[in-house]
Amino acid sequence: MIDFLVENNTSLFLKKVRKCISKGESEKAIELLIQFSSRKDIDKNACNHILLISNQFESMKHREMKGLNVSYAEKNDFTKRLLDLVNYLQENFVVESNDDFVRNVDKSNFKNMQRLGIYTGISMVTLVAILIGANIILSIIIGVLAVILFWKFDIDIS
Repeated sequence: MIDFLVENNTSLFLKKVRKCISKGESEKAIELLIQFSSRKDIDKNACNHILLISNQFESMKHREMKGLNVSYAEKNDFTKRLLDLVNYLQENFVVESNDDFVRNVDKSNFKNMQRLGIYTGISMVTLVAILIGANIILSIIIGVLAVILFWKFDIDIS
């Protein structure tokens, strides 16, 4: 199952990694990332980052096993670097399907889309008002020209 996710649904796979991180299961998250590094399309830089973070985690784990103190700040810093790595992988290796893209746009830009709809509505009302105004002005100009023509050529319309 994990191998399928690694190759076919990177977004879902990385969500699984994030869930592990959120539960404090850094070791499991790193194991998943190491599986991810076996993909054919992953670049050396991403692979090196995964191995580096794995090494840092192992170093912290060994220090704790020896009874040496690993500070809370160091653990938080490590978790932040781990999340930064997942963000990097998300940005560089996830190609969203059209459905995912539309769903994300719907969620994240709903307010902007509402504003755009309001602005579009206002623009349309303004455009209609301008056209109606232009129509009225043209009607007045045509009427004035007709009066001038009738007057100039002394045409009786009664």
